[in-house]
Amino acid sequence: MAGDSTPGELVERYKAYFRLTSQDLEVVAGFRETADREIDEFLDRFYEHLSSLPENRRFYPDVDTLARARAGQREYFLSLFRGVWDEDTLRSRQDFGRVHDRLLTEPWVLSGMFAYYIAEFM
Repeated sequence: MAGDSTPGELVERYKAYFRLTSQDLEVVAGFRETADREIDEFLDRFYEHLSSLPENRRFYPDVDTLARARAGQREYFLSLFRGVWDEDTLRSRQDFGRVHDRLLTEPWVLSGMFAYYIAEFM
């Protein structure tokens, strides 16, 4: 995927691709306090939404699996508001992709998850 790029070069390439500026990161970081305060209610709604489709229920066959997924989602969600996009962020996003690839998550499920995020923020 990255060829001969260093992680630092990849970070800069992806930031350019997403048109992500330092000002954008500052604005996003300004919502961190709200994100910290709202995260648990957001996750309640998020997982209720995900489980509304029977085909998504296979991802959470038991309470322990759901708890692990929720903890990961909590970490991911709050990381969006750090105001930083660095090598750790890149690794985290790559890990996210690998997990969902390993779970054989259909692209429409991931698109729906991101659409839910966006709708909640508007």
